[in-house]
Amino acid sequence: MGGACINRHMRKRSWLKYEVHRAGTCDAIWNGHPWKGRYEAGCVYSGKTEVYEGVFVKILSEDGREWLGTDRWCFVDALREMFAKMNAEGLQLVCAGLDERFYTTGLSDGTGFGYLAGLEDEGAFHILDPISGQSATRESVSRSNR
Repeated sequence: MGGACINRHMRKRSWLKYEVHRAGTCDAIWNGHPWKGRYEAGCVYSGKTEVYEGVFVKILSEDGREWLGTDRWCFVDALREMFAKMNAEGLQLVCAGLDERFYTTGLSDGTGFGYLAGLEDEGAFHILDPISGQSATRESVSRSNR
């Protein structure tokens, strides 16, 4: 897949600039216990002229560990790449973007926002909004983003 090749290439260059567009806390389960981390999501630029390279999602733990996922255009694909790395270490992220009900539309694609099937009346969810069971909590999405 072309995106995977770009992602490997992106991580090797030290002159990348990660511009954070959204940050907050996220929920996860680590070895069966609740866990909270910080997240950042935004765009990646390279060089002095800041050429667009793609989007990223990063989770940071209190002990200094971090997990990074990147993709040329899609926040959800960057999230899935990062989740695969986290999952290998026993960390299970609980967020809207990984929920099987999550989908994007032509207008929300590439923004990091989407909808949960059956909960469309609640408005858009950010990919890292916490969710639980059949309901979703909307703490990190302000009214202006709905």
